Amino acid sequence: MDRLVYGPYGALTEMTLNPTEAAEAGRRRLEQQLRNARFLGEMTVSHGTRELKRRVSDLLGASSSPRSSSDASEPTPARAAQPTTKMPRPQPIDHVLEGYDDLSASQVVKLLDSLSADELETLRAYEQALRGRRTIINRASQLLERA
Repeated sequence: MDRLVYGPYGALTEMTLNPTEAAEAGRRRLEQQLRNARFLGEMTVSHGTRELKRRVSDLLGASSSPRSSSDASEPTPARAAQPTTKMPRPQPIDHVLEGYDDLSASQVVKLLDSLSADELETLRAYEQALRGRRTIINRASQLLERA
């Protein structure tokens, strides 16, 4: 009852009795909400920028930092998973699934059942070489094992 009847009636009464104060209270409340939203947005962008710079720095540092001779004998976990021979870059995958690179992993997984074994193999090779999305690679591998 309070929210459906008494609240709107009270707001209307307050507005008709003292419209200037009601407008000022509304303005203060809206300005506070906008300040809060602006603050959260700035914090999000600031944090995201720092995180992005850190990740790019990590990627560039890992690929371009010189390794000492003691480091060369111990492969890092990321390097151990990569083959020693350079794989040829797969051809674009749009002939298998139109607009593939714009699809999320969950969208691709839903479409995998409709592909042939050759298409699945092409898609899996493309993912392994370029995108590395484990959900797609694993699902394609499961489907290929059944074929």
